[in-house]
Formats: sequence, structure tokens, C-alpha cells
Amino acid sequence: MADSTRKHRVVILGSGWGGIRLAQDLNLNVFDVTVVSPRNHFVMTPLLASAAVGTVDISCISQPVQRIRWSNEIHFVEASCESINMVGKEVDCFITVSSNSSVHVPFDSLIIAVGAKSNVFGIPGVREHAVFLKEVSDANEIRKRISMCFKRASQENLTDDERKNLLHFAVIGGGPTGVEFIAELNDCLTEDMNKLYPHLQKFVSLALYTSGGSILQSFSPKLVDFAMKHFKKNGIPVSFQSSVESVEESKFTLKGGRSIHYGLLVWCAGVAPIEFVTRLTEGPDALAANDNKSKRILTDEYLRVLSPDRMSTLEGVYALGDCADVLGQSVPGTAQAANQKGVWLSKFLNRSVKRGVIHLLETRVSKIAHFQYSHRGSLAYVGKWRAILDANDPPQIPASPSLIKRLQKAPFYMLPSFGILTFFIWRGFYLIITKGLKKQVQLLKSWVLNFVFGRDVLDIQ
Repeated sequence: MADSTRKHRVVILGSGWGGIRLAQDLNLNVFDVTVVSPRNHFVMTPLLASAAVGTVDISCISQPVQRIRWSNEIHFVEASCESINMVGKEVDCFITVSSNSSVHVPFDSLIIAVGAKSNVFGIPGVREHAVFLKEVSDANEIRKRISMCFKRASQENLTDDERKNLLHFAVIGGGPTGVEFIAELNDCLTEDMNKLYPHLQKFVSLALYTSGGSILQSFSPKLVDFAMKHFKKNGIPVSFQSSVESVEESKFTLKGGRSIHYGLLVWCAGVAPIEFVTRLTEGPDALAANDNKSKRILTDEYLRVLSPDRMSTLEGVYALGDCADVLGQSVPGTAQAANQKGVWLSKFLNRSVKRGVIHLLETRVSKIAHFQYSHRGSLAYVGKWRAILDANDPPQIPASPSLIKRLQKAPFYMLPSFGILTFFIWRGFYLIITKGLKKQVQLLKSWVLNFVFGRDVLDIQ
């Protein structure tokens, strides 16, 4: 029998967009919220590309989990979840800050928001030699490697061919992440590194490689055409139908046998489920269903995790973000979608709680509007103070007393879809959704300082 005197225990696995938004919006008067994650901070992922080349300071795009609410009433456990005990209603976790240590965290409701990892498609050498762009540590590593490439190329005992190889920067993946990163990288190379290493500029090159026949496939053809023309104007080559076959320490090979030497290889070619999700959804001991193609956890329209037979749900277990999809909806694994799920689930749980117990009888559920993803537009930076905005499916705009909420739900279809004004819309939007006034001020300050004085691109040791 549930203890009506205590709060309802909500455990959130993950510190990404969906989980953190949920933790921000839950009613702490009735919920006891614990976030469990091996990462002790939230990352403003859309600005990782900027941070990786010094356009913004890395400290601007991360926020400690414990400070996501003013009240500081969110409990945090720095650990990775290994398994879920549905009988005992607890998650078994491995503490990441100490070796051979585990903890069992009890829950009444469990939210799985563990995100996803970079997909290497089984290509040998990618994890060993490429750099990804999903975490703050990745951005730090990219900055270090860019600096190291120029330092090594400055050595006098190298041939011109060796310098060209060291100063070739390759980006794999034609989606928004790859496009934005190569745009930021080109800005950095042509605006800052050329001043620090003017004698090496004739050896510097970069290229975007994609296995498809187009970049930014989720954007309209008009915007893709603008991006391609802008890339051509600014000397950013794009290699289509270029599937990587293998990666070595200083070169990678495309299907067909062509080998390309590089100094830095950044991998932005899709995502895959993490090991925890695979264990949860596959094998004889699977607890949850997954999508046959993406292998993401499947939920019903109320974000409740479906059992392997897809006929019932796991009691008190929900999933959102990159690791989950809604049966019959095919929700994209984006920050926008994860944020919408977090907002919806917080409202759902806040309305359903009574005396510390979640009341979700089928008769009650049927009266609550289910989750429905609403695409509110997509933004992408394409370099040299230009951006594109795709808003083919504009949202309905409810009245709101909050200026920030009105701006977040702005009618994007009325805004310019590409150009320099769109660039300022791009920056303004991400400034608004940056979590915390302190981080917003830091971000704005970083933009101004780097515009006036240039990027901090050197690896200081």
C-alpha cells in the first residue's frame, strides 16, 4: 500500500533536453525528483559546433544538473543505469565517479531519457580515430586537435604534402550537425587561424563528405540550394555519394577505394541506441519493445513504455528524447521533439498525481489529450553570418503572457528563410532557449568578445 504522506518519487534517467525539461516543470510540492546520469550537466547541443571552434566559450553551453531550478530541490546521482527492477521498483546504477560502486534508486515513476550515441554503422576505425560532436568533451577535443594540426604542420622538417595532409579537415555527415560544424570550422580557419598561421594557409583545406545525394535532407530544396551556393562561394566543397569504408589514424577510405588523408576527422553521421537501451529492448529478458528500424524504445501516445508484445505498457515507466519513439508517429530524435515530450509529460504527471500516487486508470487517460509532435521549424547555420530557417509546418500560436514563450512559439513562416537576418534570428532563438539568465548573459558576452577580438582557438598548455 502506497504511503500517502510521502511525495511521489520520480526518477529521470538522463540529463538531456527531454529529461531536464521534465525536471524543470514537475511540481516539487508533490514530486520527489531524482536525476540519474553519468553526465553531471545539461548541454546546449545546438551550440556545440560553435563551442568546438571557439565561437562561444564552452562554459556557456553547459549547466549543472543541480542548478536547473532555483530551488535546488532536484536530487542528482552521477551514475549510469545498468538495469531496471520492475518487481522491486528500483533502478540498479553504476557510480561513475568511483570504481566498483553501485547504488539502487527506488522509484514510483521512472522516465527513461538516456539519449543516444553516435552511429558508426560498423565501420572499422571510426571510434578509435574520429571525433564525435555530442558532448562538451568532444568540443574540447576538437579545439585541441585543430590547434595541434597547425602546430605539427609548422615543423620545419615536413614536406608540403605532409603539411597538406595534416591541414585537411574532414567532416562526415550531411545533416544539420555536419553542415553547421563545417560552416563554423570554415569561419574559424578563414577568420582566425589564417592570422595566426599565415604561412600555412596555402596548405589548409576542408570538405564535407556525405553518403547521400544531398545535404540537409529534412530542409526544403530552396534552402538546400541556398546552402550549397553559399558553401561554393565560401570554398566549402561537398562530396556526395561518399560512403566511408574504413578509418585509419591519418586517412580514411571511401567505397570504391579512394583514400583521403586528414589531420582531423569529425563524425556527424547519425545516432544509434546506447547499450542500456539495447539490453532493455532485445534478448530473452527484454522488458520493452523497440522500433524495428531505429531500435529506439517504443511508447504509446501517452509516452508509456510498451512491453515487448506491444499490447500493454510497463507500469509507471515512460520514455522520451532520442532513445524513444511513439508508436505510429515517428517522432524525430531532435532537441525540439525531446523538449516537447518533456513539456507534455510534466503536464500529464502534474495533473494525474493525488496524495503521492499517480492515478492513470484507462477511463482517466482517455480524457487527457495524448502527445502529438508539432514541428515548429528548423534552423541551421551555414557560415559567414548566414543561416537558413525551414518552417513548412507552422504551429498554432496560443496567447501567452510570457514574452519568452511567445518568442519560442513565434510564427516562423512569417520570418525570412535565409540570409543575414535569419542568422540573427538563429542566434536570438538559441539565446532565448539557453537555460538560466547567467548562461544567457555569458553567451551574449562570448559572442560580442569573439566578434571584437577573435576566437580563442589555441590550445593553451
